[in-house]
Parts: sequence; structure tokens; C-alpha cells
Amino acid sequence: MNGTLWTLVTFDHESPDVHLAVDYVVTVTDAGSPVALSSSTSLRLIVADVDDNSPVFGVDHYEFEVPENEPPGSHVGSVVAVDADDPPFNRVVYELSADALGLFDVDRYSGVIVTATELDREQVTVIILYRMVQKK
Repeated sequence: MNGTLWTLVTFDHESPDVHLAVDYVVTVTDAGSPVALSSSTSLRLIVADVDDNSPVFGVDHYEFEVPENEPPGSHVGSVVAVDADDPPFNRVVYELSADALGLFDVDRYSGVIVTATELDREQVTVIILYRMVQKK
């Protein structure tokens, strides 16, 4: 034996059942005869967070309406995604699909969507913005 410790379970930092630090006592005993001698020490296992969760939107589908001829910068709506990881791994950055570029802008950190230009219903009646989110 070389003193290596192994876990019998998988620890998940975000699990409510996992304490972020667990204290153990490790004891070593020799093969002494007639009396074996031993020594003990404390061991603290810290369950560190890793980036193991993907961001998730609060709903599967967002739908917004915006009147035509509104000036650029007009509020369209907001999207929200959350990540179960702890900081800094839980920060998300919002982006719009390439189809939306030039028509809409999204605040990278808040998810607020605004018009980037004046929209004309006679030219385009429906615009589909694919939801995209990435971890940053």
C-alpha cells in the first residue's frame, strides 16, 4: 500500500447533498510486534467546482412583437439563461444568430434585445432569432 486515497462516490460541487469540505481522520499502523504502533492525522477534502453545467434558458421559446418604424435602440424583449455552476463558471454571454445581425442587438450580459435599425413590416413580417448562449 502506498497511501493513495480513493473515493467510492462521485462528488458534485452543486449537489445539495455534498458538503464543500469534508474532514476525515487518516490512521497509519505499522506491523510492529508484539504491539503495533500507529499515528493519525486529519485530512480535509475540498470539493472544488468545475465547469460541468451548460447554460439553460428559462423557457423553450421566446416570442416578441415590435411595432414597425420604431427608432433603433427600441426595446424588443429580454432572454434569460442560468448556469448551475458557481462563479466564475456560471457567467453567460448572449449572442444573436447571424440572421439577426444588423436588425437587432443583444446586450451580451443582460440578454436585453433592442432594434439595431428601423424595421419595415412591408419588407419583413417575421424574423426568427435563434437563441444562442455561451459560457464566458
